[in-house]
Amino acid sequence: MELQILSPAEDHAIYFRAFIDQLVQKFKPLQIFSFFKNTYTQDDQGCFKEKADTFHCNYCLLLVTESNTRIDHEVQDFTNGNYKQGVITILCHAKEAIEEAIIANNRFFITVCNSTGDAL
Repeated sequence: MELQILSPAEDHAIYFRAFIDQLVQKFKPLQIFSFFKNTYTQDDQGCFKEKADTFHCNYCLLLVTESNTRIDHEVQDFTNGNYKQGVITILCHAKEAIEEAIIANNRFFITVCNSTGDAL
């Protein structure tokens, strides 16, 4: 078997997918939407330091839950403790509340929910 070296982005994709799996197992959301992603690479090098490349990826996610019980703080604490390669901000809303907001013409939820290519 040949050893393959992954690019920082490919390595991060594996790490991020593992984090999403943990998030799903713990909170059991109906759906997760990614409505913002910012990636950046940092290259550090100098005469007193070995060259180091760092890849970071920041996200904003919408977690759709079945229950109206607010779990925002618990989800964000879990995320902050388990995702170390950037920052993830998570909004949590019940499916029913999102549906009501869409009926009330809430542009945020309409836009996020219509961006089906960004559902995780």
